[in-house]
Amino acid sequence: PTYDPKVPWAQPDGERARKVRLALNLAVDKHAIMQRVLGGLGTVRGFEYGTLRAPAFWAAQLDITPFRARVRPVIFLDAGQASRMSRLFSSSALVGGGVGISLFSGLIRFDLSRPISPDQSGKVRFDLVIQGVR
Repeated sequence: PTYDPKVPWAQPDGERARKVRLALNLAVDKHAIMQRVLGGLGTVRGFEYGTLRAPAFWAAQLDITPFRARVRPVIFLDAGQASRMSRLFSSSALVGGGVGISLFSGLIRFDLSRPISPDQSGKVRFDLVIQGVR
């Protein structure tokens, strides 16, 4: 889209609105916004957020806890891939896993995780997660 002085948000100072829009177009990396990121809490734990960036990705997380209580242990395994859509399932996957302690039905969680594949020389992550109750 190009600048259109007839749109309501551009009035009454159309020149100022044009300058703001131009500055945003120069400052925002649209390509980076369109990339999907893989790695981190929401995708593959054990990896830094954004370890892989690509137009398409999938991720799966499996959390297992032996019982339900206010304080419970958790073990988890995550996997995912990021690539162009045409190569998505033929690229190598990130796999991470770890253990954690869940407090108050998942409201607070302490996780220790590490990359499994590809191995990153024993790098271990600690994450404190505060989220909605599961």
